[in-house]
Amino acid sequence: MITKNPTNKENLTERVWYFSAARTAFKHLLNQMDFGEDDVILLPSYIGITDREGSGVMDPIWDSGIKYDFFHIDSHLNADLTDLSPRIQAEGTKALLLIHYFGFPQKDVFKIREFCKSNDVYLIEDCAHSLYGKLGGSDLGSIGDFSFFSIHKSIPSESGGFLRSNLDHFELTKQVRDEERIDLSALELFTRVRNTEVVEKRVANYKYLAQLLENCPGVTLMFPELPTGIVPLNLPVLIGNGQRETLYYYLMGQGLPTIALYYRLIDDLQTERFELSTTISQNILNLPVHQDVDFNDLERLSNSIRKFFV
Repeated sequence: MITKNPTNKENLTERVWYFSAARTAFKHLLNQMDFGEDDVILLPSYIGITDREGSGVMDPIWDSGIKYDFFHIDSHLNADLTDLSPRIQAEGTKALLLIHYFGFPQKDVFKIREFCKSNDVYLIEDCAHSLYGKLGGSDLGSIGDFSFFSIHKSIPSESGGFLRSNLDHFELTKQVRDEERIDLSALELFTRVRNTEVVEKRVANYKYLAQLLENCPGVTLMFPELPTGIVPLNLPVLIGNGQRETLYYYLMGQGLPTIALYYRLIDDLQTERFELSTTISQNILNLPVHQDVDFNDLERLSNSIRKFFV
């Protein structure tokens, strides 16, 4: 039957649902996936927590009562395939979470996707840091079975996130409470942001600050290069000689706030088994390269860091 106007709401639309935050989207996904008593979700061994905000990754898992285990990461926070592969094949593994830390995609995500498919394991992409990123021509969040995003981490809204399904048969049927829905002001701002210009500004800022900090004593760039398609949330560096905290407060006193993701790991990861994760956590500092920062700001930040280490 021909209608005067389109009436099919599912025709040629993305399977996306908006929430108050990425963690809320993740929680609804977990509750929808019907984890059994013995089903396990695999997680990367670099997950933080704070007294004020809790843990965006773990709170939904803890609240849902789902069993979990961790796989090792390398010095660039990529999944260690030697450790991950047998865990994907293990009995009871139902899902795998990959985190695209600071906007940098997991380098083996396509290989991991195929391995998950062959073992009937769901692949979930955590794109809370990766609202705009691409890898090999694919949008981050379009590679796995599911993905969730944060809006407020990348644009100046106070809240907002969304869940994406890349499976045609998936339906979000669990009730969403009013307080879990995205605020209209956040959604409106999200639609008004000039995405292309935001991406260009973040990329330019990252490359400029990386150049300014090249060969800076006491500072190691985790990702000296920025390949095409990557849109950084920030610029992560490792601070040597146990001076991360001192530098953090020094910069704060200069009116140059930074963050450390994640300066405190969840208790499960504070063991000898995850020594590399602990080392990164104790030394990482994430420098701002967002769209409100200009080159003068970055020069001031770089000069202050160099002055600190003189």
